[in-house]
Amino acid sequence: MDKSDLAKISEWMHSRDGADLYGDFKSWHIWRRSAYNGMDELSVLQQLIKYPEFNSLLRYRIRKSATGQELTKIIKGPFQNNLSISTASIGPGLRIQHGYSTFILAQSIGSNFWINQNVTIGNARGGKPVIGDNVTIRTGAVVVGPINIGNNVTIFANCVVSQDLPDNCTVYPARSHIQVEEPSSALKINDY
Repeated sequence: MDKSDLAKISEWMHSRDGADLYGDFKSWHIWRRSAYNGMDELSVLQQLIKYPEFNSLLRYRIRKSATGQELTKIIKGPFQNNLSISTASIGPGLRIQHGYSTFILAQSIGSNFWINQNVTIGNARGGKPVIGDNVTIRTGAVVVGPINIGNNVTIFANCVVSQDLPDNCTVYPARSHIQVEEPSSALKINDY
């Protein structure tokens, strides 16, 4: 991809249609600041497009507008083919870390959403989640059903969430311990 192609993407990113992508770009740039310190915007954009996750995010954002559709012809490079984004509305600042085997099927997602690999957000019991602003979902988590996830929520690795979560909360997986009843018995794992 040459500088003129990058300039077209950058121009669209600064337009009204590309505002969410610009928010994503700023979030990724801040996240990777040390790697891109002192680089101009086009150079940073060129580096980000090399990440399959960002490339997939770029393709997701540009599908919404006619101008964006034209840009799909110039976007080359790897994209995360096992990353599925099927949410109608995702606010700016979307950050996908790794993104392998990640499925994003929510009713809507707010701004500054951070998601890791092997996460499932999806339909269950006839509905999809609504996710607020500043939410982080870590590796292996499952968030399903017609639930509301509040603002400023962190869902840690391997949690299964199928109920509403209020603002400003952190969800940890259930802890397990091994209990030995008698020397000849098998080990039992109990949640508490």
